Amino acid sequence: MPKISISEAARMVGISRSALYRSYIKIGKITVERGIDGKPTIDLSELIRVFGEQIGSTSKNTERNTQKTQPETGVFQAEIERLAGLVRVYEQQLAEAKEREVWLRSKLDAMEQKLLAGPETKRRWWWPW
Repeated sequence: MPKISISEAARMVGISRSALYRSYIKIGKITVERGIDGKPTIDLSELIRVFGEQIGSTSKNTERNTQKTQPETGVFQAEIERLAGLVRVYEQQLAEAKEREVWLRSKLDAMEQKLLAGPETKRRWWWPW
């Protein structure tokens, strides 16, 4: 059987590399051999012995799940166009609100001027002072 690296074995089984070391290699459930280059390798038959059918099904399920989670670009394009339309609407509403604010501020300034000037009082002829 072919020899694979620890990382590849963990990927095939569907667990992390540290979990593979901690739960299987340290305890002695899986034997590790050193390759020619001195790196640790695991025989594929060891993985099949310990994990059985789980090896092939995990990678196939991962591939299927990955394909399901990648939506089509057409969906993204439609969402981008919808959001761009919303941005245009909000920009228009913002411009209208700014125009209203300018108009209201001018009205407020005019009213302040009238209040500061005080009421227009005419001296009445019958009033003693």
